[in-house]
Amino acid sequence: MEERPQAAAGTDGVREWLLQLERRVSELEHAATQAERRRRRGFWIMAAVVIVYVLLVSAVTDLV
Repeated sequence: MEERPQAAAGTDGVREWLLQLERRVSELEHAATQAERRRRRGFWIMAAVVIVYVLLVSAVTDLV
């Protein structure tokens, strides 16, 4: 049986480390995208609530 050269064993470790790093970067990018979507969705929900509130207050004031 032939033993692996030490350089090949080192490159396997580096390759695995790079794959883990790429996975982590992908996870972080996905989390950032999700956070941005939540922030944007929260803004539009708040805007809709304010618009409905203004419409209701103006409708009630017109009745009085």
